[in-house]
Amino acid sequence: MSETNRAASRAAALLKTVSILETISFVILLTMMIRHNETGVSVAGATHGLLFLWYVVLVWRDRALFGWSPSFLAVAILTGPLGAIVVLERLRRHPAL
Repeated sequence: MSETNRAASRAAALLKTVSILETISFVILLTMMIRHNETGVSVAGATHGLLFLWYVVLVWRDRALFGWSPSFLAVAILTGPLGAIVVLERLRRHPAL
Protein backbone atom coordinates (compact mmCIF):
# COMPACT_ATOMS: atom_id res chain seq x y z
CA MET A 1 0.00 0.00 0.00
CA SER A 2 1.41 3.36 -0.98
CA GLU A 3 1.94 6.20 1.46
CA THR A 4 -0.89 8.17 -0.18
CA ASN A 5 -3.29 5.26 0.28
CA ARG A 6 -2.24 4.90 3.91
CA ALA A 7 -2.82 8.60 4.50
CA ALA A 8 -6.23 8.40 2.80
CA SER A 9 -7.18 5.36 4.88
CA ARG A 10 -6.19 7.08 8.13
CA ALA A 11 -8.00 10.27 7.13
CA ALA A 12 -11.11 8.31 6.15
CA ALA A 13 -11.12 6.35 9.42
CA LEU A 14 -10.91 9.53 11.49
CA LEU A 15 -13.54 11.30 9.38
CA LYS A 16 -15.89 8.30 9.65
CA THR A 17 -15.51 8.23 13.43
CA VAL A 18 -16.07 11.97 13.84
CA SER A 19 -19.04 11.90 11.43
CA ILE A 20 -20.72 9.14 13.42
CA LEU A 21 -20.06 10.89 16.75
CA GLU A 22 -21.31 14.21 15.35
CA THR A 23 -24.56 12.62 14.17
CA ILE A 24 -25.09 10.77 17.46
CA SER A 25 -24.44 13.95 19.44
CA PHE A 26 -27.09 15.73 17.34
CA VAL A 27 -29.65 13.03 18.13
CA ILE A 28 -28.81 13.31 21.84
CA LEU A 29 -29.14 17.09 21.64
CA LEU A 30 -32.56 16.78 20.00
CA THR A 31 -33.63 14.30 22.67
CA MET A 32 -32.58 16.70 25.42
CA MET A 33 -34.45 19.53 23.72
CA ILE A 34 -37.64 17.46 23.38
CA ARG A 35 -37.42 16.47 27.07
CA HIS A 36 -36.87 20.12 28.08
CA ASN A 37 -33.71 19.10 29.92
CA GLU A 38 -31.76 22.36 30.13
CA THR A 39 -28.63 20.80 31.61
CA GLY A 40 -28.68 18.08 28.97
CA VAL A 41 -29.11 20.68 26.23
CA SER A 42 -26.14 22.63 27.55
CA VAL A 43 -23.86 19.60 27.74
CA ALA A 44 -25.07 17.96 24.52
CA GLY A 45 -25.04 21.31 22.71
CA ALA A 46 -21.45 22.04 23.66
CA THR A 47 -20.37 18.51 22.77
CA HIS A 48 -22.21 18.60 19.46
CA GLY A 49 -20.74 22.03 18.66
CA LEU A 50 -17.19 20.85 19.24
CA LEU A 51 -17.73 17.67 17.24
CA PHE A 52 -19.30 19.64 14.39
CA LEU A 53 -16.34 22.02 14.28
CA TRP A 54 -13.95 19.05 14.23
CA TYR A 55 -16.03 17.50 11.43
CA VAL A 56 -15.88 20.73 9.39
CA VAL A 57 -12.11 20.97 9.82
CA LEU A 58 -11.64 17.35 8.70
CA VAL A 59 -13.96 17.69 5.69
CA TRP A 60 -12.17 20.89 4.64
CA ARG A 61 -8.70 19.41 5.20
CA ASP A 62 -9.41 16.16 3.34
CA ARG A 63 -11.42 17.56 0.41
CA ALA A 64 -8.51 17.38 -2.06
CA LEU A 65 -7.38 13.97 -0.80
CA PHE A 66 -10.79 12.51 -1.64
CA GLY A 67 -11.35 14.64 -4.75
CA TRP A 68 -14.51 16.33 -3.47
CA SER A 69 -15.97 19.18 -5.50
CA PRO A 70 -16.78 22.58 -3.99
CA SER A 71 -20.49 21.80 -4.30
CA PHE A 72 -20.10 18.51 -2.41
CA LEU A 73 -18.06 20.33 0.22
CA ALA A 74 -20.86 22.89 0.61
CA VAL A 75 -23.49 20.16 1.01
CA ALA A 76 -21.33 18.25 3.49
CA ILE A 77 -20.86 21.31 5.70
CA LEU A 78 -24.09 23.27 5.31
CA THR A 79 -26.42 20.33 5.95
CA GLY A 80 -24.86 19.49 9.32
CA PRO A 81 -25.60 15.98 10.62
CA LEU A 82 -27.28 15.02 7.34
CA GLY A 83 -24.07 16.05 5.59
CA ALA A 84 -22.15 13.74 7.90
CA ILE A 85 -24.32 10.86 6.70
CA VAL A 86 -23.68 11.87 3.08
CA VAL A 87 -19.93 11.96 3.81
CA LEU A 88 -20.09 8.50 5.39
CA GLU A 89 -21.81 7.16 2.29
CA ARG A 90 -19.30 8.84 -0.02
CA LEU A 91 -16.42 7.34 1.97
CA ARG A 92 -18.06 3.92 1.86
CA ARG A 93 -18.21 4.11 -1.92
CA HIS A 94 -14.64 5.39 -2.34
CA PRO A 95 -12.73 2.59 -4.11
CA ALA A 96 -9.42 3.01 -2.25
CA LEU A 97 -10.96 3.01 1.22
